[in-house]
Amino acid sequence: ETPTTNNLVGAINSIVESGSNANGNYIKYADGTMICIKKITFTNVVINEAWGSVYETASKLNFGDYAQEFIEKPSVSIDLAEGATCFCETFSGRTKTAIGSTWLWKPAIEANGTMTFDVIAIGKWR
Repeated sequence: ETPTTNNLVGAINSIVESGSNANGNYIKYADGTMICIKKITFTNVVINEAWGSVYETASKLNFGDYAQEFIEKPSVSIDLAEGATCFCETFSGRTKTAIGSTWLWKPAIEANGTMTFDVIAIGKWR
């Protein structure tokens, strides 16, 4: 029997595995695509190091690992979900297993902030 276009699309895009661990949630698709989702909260964040006309953290904050390993560095989107308004600088140390680390910055000093970020990574698992 010859598969129809709808059957092929379903087979290509079907979920083959999903789960969660200490590093978040993941979904693996039959076509090799994987999505990893992580929510990470930083507490007691101090943003008080002068950097031109803004302030940044004294050191980088590490966002940890993805829930599963990608075969190459994935595309990543990071959003401040809740907490003190701040911005991320460029991430360093991003790999196929690690989100990487960054300084946070804002236009005013933050003495004791709590920030929760949503991280979504999309790439290939095979």
